[in-house]
Amino acid sequence: MIVPMKRLAVVALLCSVALHAQAPAAGTNPFLGSWKRNFEKSGTLQPGVISVREYRDQGGGLMLHTIVTITPNGAGFTFTAAKYDGKEYLVYVPRTLGEFLSAGTKPARTVAFIRKDANTLEWTDRQNGKIPQPE
Repeated sequence: MIVPMKRLAVVALLCSVALHAQAPAAGTNPFLGSWKRNFEKSGTLQPGVISVREYRDQGGGLMLHTIVTITPNGAGFTFTAAKYDGKEYLVYVPRTLGEFLSAGTKPARTVAFIRKDANTLEWTDRQNGKIPQPE
């Protein structure tokens, strides 16, 4: 199987992020940094799956929130640039990012973050302006 160079570069970058996950430095915003999900502790054991969540401060209250997931079948990501102000911000995945870059189409999924206290972050996901109902 021939893998396109762009896809190979993206997978290499995602693997690098996953392998370098670390907790934030003491005395900073406790959400900043990268964490590898522990599927055993979360009670959702998924063999062969790696998931890393990262929060990065961009200044002016803007945070980059990225989730990278690598499975035996491939890799994916979720990306948002948002403030903790309760407003809705666009959420990108590979397909919707491609649609935005090629045609300017905005994704239907949004997220709103509110920082409740020093260690509590509340978020609300929406699809087409509505909170999805559990199946």
